[in-house]
Amino acid sequence: MTGAACADHCAVRRIPADPDRDAALRDAASVLDAGGLLAYPTETVYGIGADPENARAVDRVRELKGGSPDRAVLLVADSEGAIRPWITDIPEPARRLMRRFWPGPLTLVFRASDRLPPAMRNDRGTVAFRISPDPVCAGLARFFGRPVVSTSANPAGREPARSAEEVLGYFKAGLDAVLDGGARPGSAPSTLVDVTGPVPLLLRRGPVPAEAIRSEIGRLNERETL
Repeated sequence: MTGAACADHCAVRRIPADPDRDAALRDAASVLDAGGLLAYPTETVYGIGADPENARAVDRVRELKGGSPDRAVLLVADSEGAIRPWITDIPEPARRLMRRFWPGPLTLVFRASDRLPPAMRNDRGTVAFRISPDPVCAGLARFFGRPVVSTSANPAGREPARSAEEVLGYFKAGLDAVLDGGARPGSAPSTLVDVTGPVPLLLRRGPVPAEAIRSEIGRLNERETL
């Protein structure tokens, strides 16, 4: 069965990231290629991934998590070059932030290119990207060959899973596989900055402080409530 076919009827398959990491990453990427949903580790918590070009898989991610159906999900990539086909441009402030803070806990919001399916865009036609410093997370995107959908592995309103065991405790069905990279430390979500306007806008505070961002680009607007 394909990942999509197994969604409601098969046990969630566990893929150990060690001892042969490359084989595990290749196996995990094949789940995404088949239209399946994969839980995988990041540098902080576990995420749920899917192929961003597979509209049904993206819908399944939202259905699995519950909550607002139009809530945006971001993408993780393994390099700056990997994001270029998916966005229209990289403004100069974004270039500076990418050089300073990527890979790392900073998510940037860009204008989406026509390649990105409507299901992955918000109502402003933008998309959020991050490059993770975690070797398993970045390796997954590399083996998959394109960015991977990333949203925290938890039902809406619950704490994000920090281990494969917690993922399986939350999702006994709906997922196709979990890439087990061991326990994660957990921390605040990444800092979120919109770089589509004339002055970048801080949408969410996080591990990269506003002061560090201002020191790199000069001006930074902030929402009144974060």
